[in-house]
Amino acid sequence: MTTVVYTAKEGYLFPALSSAYGTKNGVTVTLSADRKTITVSGTPTADVEVTIPDAAQESGTTGGDTPSQQTGNGSGSTTSPQTGDNSHLGLWIAIMILSLCALAATLFIGKKRRVFDR
Repeated sequence: MTTVVYTAKEGYLFPALSSAYGTKNGVTVTLSADRKTITVSGTPTADVEVTIPDAAQESGTTGGDTPSQQTGNGSGSTTSPQTGDNSHLGLWIAIMILSLCALAATLFIGKKRRVFDR
């Protein structure tokens, strides 16, 4: 696993106590002494989920809009977080098109029957 370092923005610190710090399934999460960086490293021995706590603003200082940012030692690529929306957009578009075709056919056949009934 590539070591990842999370750095708090200027004027922010990570909390000193958190259940996220420590080692779980071969992955170690450590907080620096100045509480400005969190390092995630190791080789996972099983699936592991790591939740980085939000950095809080230091008292008496002003900081940026976002409390923390990720700086990695790896390839520089990041992945988007999972939203839980796993529906297939193409399937829903196909269903919509089939429904519109069925509606058009129903209207066409209904109009055709009304013309012949006269």
